[in-house]
Amino acid sequence: MVFTGGDPSLRKDLSQLITYAKSFGMFVEVLTNAHHRPDELAAVLSEADLVGVSLDGATADIHDQFRNKKDNFKRVNRLLDLLDSQGKPYIVRTIISAENAASIPAMADAMHSRKMLTRWGIQQFSPVEEGYVNRDRYAISDVEYRSVVSVLMNSASQELKPKISTLSVDDRIGLYLLLNPAGAVFGRDHSTEDGTFPTVGSVFTDHLFDLSEALSFDRGKHELRYANWFKQDSR
Repeated sequence: MVFTGGDPSLRKDLSQLITYAKSFGMFVEVLTNAHHRPDELAAVLSEADLVGVSLDGATADIHDQFRNKKDNFKRVNRLLDLLDSQGKPYIVRTIISAENAASIPAMADAMHSRKMLTRWGIQQFSPVEEGYVNRDRYAISDVEYRSVVSVLMNSASQELKPKISTLSVDDRIGLYLLLNPAGAVFGRDHSTEDGTFPTVGSVFTDHLFDLSEALSFDRGKHELRYANWFKQDSR
């Protein structure tokens, strides 16, 4: 179970949601931009099994401009320092776009030094939701994306390379079953409506089997994405 958003740290009941999900035997990841409620967030994240953080540039100027959040680069790295000191495993997700592509390989040294980094996810910019509005500014072709990944892999240390995973726009198809706070279910598919994936139903009115049949959700693909973390967690 991945709590994402927006940013789930804005929810004051996040701790209860994590506890409830884990009561069903679920592994819980909380994905945050580390910008809101930093003091309270640290305590809540200690309850999760895994933390996901977004970092989209090698410098504060690049990252903060991409995220449109002043001082966010500093807050993200402060959170990573805390997670390293607590021994809490985490994933760093980096979006490659036309705006920040040239700076991504320079992030390798910093990622190498992160001792609790479980995976560094390198994702191609996807023109959905807010990204759809800014697609002309940020869109990057498959060829350009693969080129950046190639340069990054050549510059990464041998210890870091196994932690790097890539995710193109097409790779996202079938990877997630998404659920919003209103209970609407949707997933990553080829078709969008103005950058928004259409819902296929609601958990409050439809059977989960019918919802899963209406989506191109690939359980094996999803589990494989987290396989390395599960192995590490079981040691």
